[in-house]
Amino acid sequence: HSDDIALRHEQLLQVSHESLEYQQSTIRNPIWVYDCVGEKIIKVREINKDTITASNLTKLLNRNYENQVRIELVQVKQDSVLVTIPNSTFLTQSMGTTGAEEYLIEAVFTLTELPGIEFVEFEFEEGDHATPGVYSRKLLQEQVDDRRK
Repeated sequence: HSDDIALRHEQLLQVSHESLEYQQSTIRNPIWVYDCVGEKIIKVREINKDTITASNLTKLLNRNYENQVRIELVQVKQDSVLVTIPNSTFLTQSMGTTGAEEYLIEAVFTLTELPGIEFVEFEFEEGDHATPGVYSRKLLQEQVDDRRK
């Protein structure tokens, strides 16, 4: 009888450990967020500038938007990062205007954490809520500030 209880406890521990691991793998861990209520772009954590790469930052964005938006690094050149979103339907049609803007802000501010990078060029199929093109922190900050006026 006590063996059954011990086994049951072990199974419960295993299940809760697995679900905790799953939760941890799906928890968003952004560097930047857009507070659409307060109309503010906020840096929520620091990262080590010496160890970041464009590849690591795109992986972070993909983890934060798992099963929603998948961004792929094309190349880094001079002061720009070129990225593509092969299947952009979720971004352009399903997230709404605010969700799409939130994603673009988070992606641009994250990728421009790279030393010397000022611009992010997005390639994807245009939709109702998002437009491909070249974005910068300055441009996005101005758009947010304009709405506050």
